[in-house]
Amino acid sequence: MTPAQTGAGQDPRRAPPNGGQNRHTPEGGQNRHPPDGGQNRHPPDGGQNRHPPQGGQARTTPRDARRRTLSWLAAGALLGLTAWAGGLLWFIQDARSPAPPPGLADGIVALTGGQDRIATGLALLRQGRAGRLLISGVGPQFDLDALLRATGGDTTGLAARITLGRSATDTLGNAAETAAWARENRLDSLIVVTAGYHMRRALIELSRAMPDLRLQPAKVVPPVLRSPPGPRQLRVLATEYTKYLAALLGLNRLPRPDARANGHADARANAHADARADAPADIPASLAKPPETAPITAPTTAPTRAPA
Repeated sequence: MTPAQTGAGQDPRRAPPNGGQNRHTPEGGQNRHPPDGGQNRHPPDGGQNRHPPQGGQARTTPRDARRRTLSWLAAGALLGLTAWAGGLLWFIQDARSPAPPPGLADGIVALTGGQDRIATGLALLRQGRAGRLLISGVGPQFDLDALLRATGGDTTGLAARITLGRSATDTLGNAAETAAWARENRLDSLIVVTAGYHMRRALIELSRAMPDLRLQPAKVVPPVLRSPPGPRQLRVLATEYTKYLAALLGLNRLPRPDARANGHADARANAHADARADAPADIPASLAKPPETAPITAPTTAPTRAPA
């Protein structure tokens, strides 16, 4: 066979059958890139997916954090105010609702500071509901004989059964004074006489001071609750409700530096103002003196004899 017949001396193994055109893909080299002409070097969305789907808006700036905090605070304040208002409605209803007549007890305590409380305590004592009466929070110039004359009614044999407590300046003081008197007289049950809006708070403090005593409420309806609803009534009830919540949480027992610094002068001034404002229904205003500051001790007791 001649060289021409063998492809001019070329070794058929050195070239592909198609004459060298098979160095690339069958498409003639056009397949060096992907089928989409090289446009698939980026993601299908054209490179727009380098950031999060939100386009970078997921980052929280300090301003956004402040707004979120303020929103939570406003929502919490609104919820707290709503709960407080709902509780106030319940408190008003409870203060106005009369309590059933108390049964028999070992003693009666009348907490001063409002109208008709002393007269109600004396009436219960005359009815024989208990053998002894403590009037807690009495001023040093308060005269028992004048009190009995001012309240009227039969006073025969009452003086020996009445104790005037002179150390209390507030409800906490009433509780401590009453507890000392109850221990001294070995009492197991008490009738508590105070205003309807003050009863809940008084029972809390008395129960804490005397957890083993049985307490019976005897609500007094003061003139502020007998009058038509108005700003003054709402102010009194809102104040008493807030004090009740503070007593329930124990906040009124926290130390107050201003009270220590002033020597309880403000408490004495407030007691004086309250006593004069509330005196006419129970006693002459001249007899309603604020109690002086003194350590909590057993109250001064009139000469005693066995209860009738």
